[in-house]
Amino acid sequence: MPYTARRSWVELWDFVRSRVDFLYLLDIPNLDSFGISQTRAFLSANPPSSAFRDIYYAKWDDLIAKLPNLISSHTIGQEVRRLPMLDTSKLSTELHLRRAYVVLAFLTHGYVWAAHRAIFGSLRQARHGTRVELRRALPVELGSKEQPEGDEDGFCELDRLESQASFTGTRGEDAFYHVPVLIEAEGGPLVSLLLDAVAASEKGDAVFITDALNRSAETFVRMGKHLPKMYSALYAHMFYHEWPFLSGGKGMEAKGLPRGMVFRRSDAAGRAATCIGGSAGQSSLFQFLDYVLASSTRGRLAAKSPSLRLPSLRAFVKQRQSNKDLAHAYESCMQQLRPWRDKHMAVVSKCIVRPARLAEQSTRNGHAEKLEVDAFEARKGEELQGTGGSALIPFLRQPRDETLGFGDGNGTAE
Repeated sequence: MPYTARRSWVELWDFVRSRVDFLYLLDIPNLDSFGISQTRAFLSANPPSSAFRDIYYAKWDDLIAKLPNLISSHTIGQEVRRLPMLDTSKLSTELHLRRAYVVLAFLTHGYVWAAHRAIFGSLRQARHGTRVELRRALPVELGSKEQPEGDEDGFCELDRLESQASFTGTRGEDAFYHVPVLIEAEGGPLVSLLLDAVAASEKGDAVFITDALNRSAETFVRMGKHLPKMYSALYAHMFYHEWPFLSGGKGMEAKGLPRGMVFRRSDAAGRAATCIGGSAGQSSLFQFLDYVLASSTRGRLAAKSPSLRLPSLRAFVKQRQSNKDLAHAYESCMQQLRPWRDKHMAVVSKCIVRPARLAEQSTRNGHAEKLEVDAFEARKGEELQGTGGSALIPFLRQPRDETLGFGDGNGTAE
């Protein structure tokens, strides 16, 4: 069952651009109407539901609570096959729709990839996907324990977050979900701030935009401090053999899914789905930043696209480069975004690229327990796929290399 209750940043931009000529008369649209929090942006402002209200869905609660044990005991398949066909009409609130979305996604991926782990003979080869694109569903639906008053702005510490679902029940898996949550929570206020800056650009308010850009640069610094927290919790070798849980059915021919994931419908007909898995690269927050700041080629092309016609702060700054404070504020944003992306690549290198190359070496040395498919993927780091199905290193490197100011010694950003 696809979850579509939350509206995307693209819809928000479509609303903004349709009224861009009148922004001096209109306020920025109410973010709440797009399911976007003023303080946490694309993260929910409300904690997720820890259980379904209606006992009709009690079996879902039961299985998701036992998922790590079901996977490790190789009983996930029989338990899922015993599940009755349930009607979704009793999911009466948005929180319960979100919970159903996540619970069914985890059960689907656990079922599919735990079974393939046995086929391939891997130590821990499992993956995670569903018939709908996961976007940021996994991290977004992670809940924190009760927060003391005053924690709203700064969210909370890593060890105070808990997952609503897990494949392994390990601290490392939790960290893989929770660190992106901390990053998005830290950057959440930027959506409201930068939308106000877009409105200010229509009024020529360079002072407001300069302040907004300076505050954004400071926020990027704080966001960057969360990423290294993954190092102490995420054991790279183990993660490499667990992260396939996070993949969907797209591009999985070598893993035994030539048609992706095939779902048997209530009428017994089969439906093949080749959707990508959950990926931090699908973060709506970073896509929003990319477009509003036009910080990469993708963002700059979108800003010029007749179909999108996005108002770009970059264009505003470029027209006023004689305003040194304004230009410096924009450059500061770019200077803080680039090292953040360097840190992201470092984590990926540690947790995926290096273990993949070790897997290749082990296979060459005759270690039978290593998957041949691991070795195939490891031959070139450039060929490794992320959970979203993209070529991993080029996917991360391109926006990093393109995150430039108007001229920082590496050429122009145009």
